Amino acid sequence: MVKFDPLHLTVCFLIGLALASFWLIDWLIIFLLISLGLIILIIDRRSSMAVFFIGLALGAGYLNLQVEKRLAIQERWQAEAEVVLVGTVVTRPELRPTGAHLEVKLDWPVLARSPELRGHFTVFGDYAWAEFSPGQRLIVSGRPTISEEFQNYRLKEGVYATFFHPKVELIGRNNNYFIPYLASRVQDGASSLIDQRLAEPSASLLKAMLLGQRISNSSFSNHLSRTGLNHIAVVSGMHLVVLAGILRSLLKKLKFSQPGSAKLILVAILIFVLLTGGRPSIWRAGLMVGLGFLGPILGRLYQPGRAIIWAAFFILLANPLLLRWDIGFQLSFLAAAGLICWFDQLKKWLSWVPVTLLRESLAVTLAAQLATIPLSAYYFQQLSLVGPLANIAVVIFLPLIFTLGLAFLLSAGFTPVAWLTGLVLAVITQMIVFFSGWGWSAIVLTVPVWFLVIYYFAWFLASLKNFQATSAFHAERLC
Repeated sequence: MVKFDPLHLTVCFLIGLALASFWLIDWLIIFLLISLGLIILIIDRRSSMAVFFIGLALGAGYLNLQVEKRLAIQERWQAEAEVVLVGTVVTRPELRPTGAHLEVKLDWPVLARSPELRGHFTVFGDYAWAEFSPGQRLIVSGRPTISEEFQNYRLKEGVYATFFHPKVELIGRNNNYFIPYLASRVQDGASSLIDQRLAEPSASLLKAMLLGQRISNSSFSNHLSRTGLNHIAVVSGMHLVVLAGILRSLLKKLKFSQPGSAKLILVAILIFVLLTGGRPSIWRAGLMVGLGFLGPILGRLYQPGRAIIWAAFFILLANPLLLRWDIGFQLSFLAAAGLICWFDQLKKWLSWVPVTLLRESLAVTLAAQLATIPLSAYYFQQLSLVGPLANIAVVIFLPLIFTLGLAFLLSAGFTPVAWLTGLVLAVITQMIVFFSGWGWSAIVLTVPVWFLVIYYFAWFLASLKNFQATSAFHAERLC
């Protein structure tokens, strides 16, 4: 009997989930797949085909259950009129042109047609609500708005209704949200310090990189899009790799053992993930880099292909709808997969580049671009022609920016550090504006679905060997 490989079942589970995400699979077909898998298993216990059918059915069935569950909750919200709810603020308030935006988790309905209401809802209202913090408990009174336009977003995020300028009353605090509250307070202090000591758009870029906040400067955000550099303003694996590298060098000088250093770095990664909001993209990065540092602790070699599969499994187990409706999730995993599959080969092809740092930066940039450009062009109908060049020019400075940014915050904006950080950020932002200003920096492009299918299927077939390769720790490639 062949030894059971949980990774095989996991891959089949993810395939079933992916297929059901785009073409919902009926329960009858799922039942037939499981039955067929069990029959094959009875006939031949060594059959990998049985695992394939069972895993496929489990993935599709799990997605179906989650969709049906969320649709049932949505129907209850749609039946509501005026309600009175008790809920807990779960994220930092976000300031928008129309006012403050809060996300609230429903604790229990005080006055509602359905006593079984569940999920999250959003509240738009007075700028004074920006003073609220995660963990504060509110009474919200008003009429929920349900928009069909954002149905997929609501189902994905578990946010089922929006209240515009309802009556809100603070009634206490939910102690279960102490860590998000503490992270929010740290973010507020750091954000205020950056705003005080740095000018725009440098301040917005640093807050996006270190705190996971959105770029508030709309003009600069447009420059990032035209140059294909949106990824530098989103907390990702690159930030975690730089953080891990700094800590690894410091701990090595302090004579820490490799397993001891790995444990401390894993704790630092977890803290950084929580402080930057814990979104799917940063959890993905944390899992990817964290799995690499588990190697020294467990005495195992690091397999990047397995790491990305397990990271996908755990994130999609928590929320399987991300695979279909979260563009950032899709691009993030494709970029990581591209680095795994193409980094080594591109580095060989670029052996003529004399400087090692430049050669590796160029290989990282091209690998990520090859993996994500088709899907990005499909969604945004725009292709950045200066993207590869702009990435080469800017990405090599990111470790320096990140290091200086951390030093800036840890020194509480110490003047010499603040000056140097501001200078480097000013150079980077001007480079981005320069590349964006080229008249042909981006073109409008429509990518058909059939091209995506052929492109990524061909890539999958060509990359099977790379995903099965075993290597030492290479988290620096997964940025």
